[in-house]
Amino acid sequence: MPHLPHFVLTKVRKVRKAIVPATRVHLSRQSAAKTEEVKMVDDWFWASAADIGIPAGDRFVIENGQEALWRRVRREIDANEQCNWMPVNRFNKGSDIEDILDMLITVVPTCGVNHNRFILEAAKIPVFAQFLRNGRSDLCNYVSNSLLETHEPYSDDKMRKLGNIVCSAICCEPDWF
Repeated sequence: MPHLPHFVLTKVRKVRKAIVPATRVHLSRQSAAKTEEVKMVDDWFWASAADIGIPAGDRFVIENGQEALWRRVRREIDANEQCNWMPVNRFNKGSDIEDILDMLITVVPTCGVNHNRFILEAAKIPVFAQFLRNGRSDLCNYVSNSLLETHEPYSDDKMRKLGNIVCSAICCEPDWF
């Protein structure tokens, strides 16, 4: 499949069967006057530090689209792009909760990613943001659960940061948490 831009016109999305349903709606500058909708491609990737024997810690990112991923990799993980990386979702399918759970069980322990960093990055994926928004637990339990030894202690700042990421990902009211 050819590389597609991050924003694809709605008309094109209906024709291309390989593109999954969009997760957020934006107006482009050029089409704002015409009020044509432009939707974001659901094409998420993760990357982590690849130092053998050294946990990735906070050197872990999730981005929508490879271009955005590699910008963050160069800035936050390795300037020479030496890292572990993979798509979040499976072939021709948008990201779902199974993909997030798979990363939580495999990527986080294998790469040594900090739990809070993983949750904060994964919250950018709209399906996970919606899960957090509708969750039965308080938001702080997702980022500061002291029952697990690997979690960082409770932090109101982390809870608020997670709440703001969820709001941004699914465009909900900013004070829902």
